[in-house]
Amino acid sequence: MNYRQQRENSPNPDSVKAVFVQVDGENYDVVGTPKFIAEMVGHLRLVCFALLFAGDMIFGAIGGITTMPRVVQNTYGWISENKF
Repeated sequence: MNYRQQRENSPNPDSVKAVFVQVDGENYDVVGTPKFIAEMVGHLRLVCFALLFAGDMIFGAIGGITTMPRVVQNTYGWISENKF
């Protein structure tokens, strides 16, 4: 008999326990590709936040945005336009 049937047939449904459920309270350890992707997304977010809040100072210290490759200029422009 499954859990639902046991609760329906019991005079006290709250006393029925689900014996097949085990809770150990530990965190799930993510490994492999999902962990790598999650870490890369986290690092990318940090870089975007740094550019969002201090991009002018960062690029100013290394010669200005006009000296950067076109892809960096376009990416920084996109981040700056989408601040709000």
